[in-house]
Amino acid sequence: MKKSIITALLFAGFATAGFSQERNIQRVDRNDKRMESPEQQSRLATDRMDKQLSLSENQKTQIYNLNLDRAKKMNKAHEKAEKQRMEQHKKMQAEHASSDRKINSVLSPAQQSKYASLKKERADKFKGRKGNHNNRNKNRTSRNASPKNRPESDHKL
Repeated sequence: MKKSIITALLFAGFATAGFSQERNIQRVDRNDKRMESPEQQSRLATDRMDKQLSLSENQKTQIYNLNLDRAKKMNKAHEKAEKQRMEQHKKMQAEHASSDRKINSVLSPAQQSKYASLKKERADKFKGRKGNHNNRNKNRTSRNASPKNRPESDHKL
């Protein structure tokens, strides 16, 4: 009896591990497709539709052209969005630098030093958290908590 339960649990564990690995492989393939040219994207989409819908040659040509037009427009939109994102990032960096200069003009030299170290500490904390979105809020208290109840680190710049 115990052996059959252990065997069933092992089988379930291996099956779960196998399914999770297969899903990761599919994600990698999906990410690779995003890097392809509009022509390749259109060809893949048209071939997939042909397999599913049994298209005629005339339909394939028309659908390929429609897919190509859509892929080119989408790529252009993605490039435009990326350019806007980079411009916004530069504006934000300039605003941060300007704000820091103004703050430093108000602070004493000792406070400026402390301010710089607090900024560095916060930047290091952010960099450590940057790639770990799943654990982002594990050690944080509720956003609605009063400042008195928040940890000391949340009061830092």
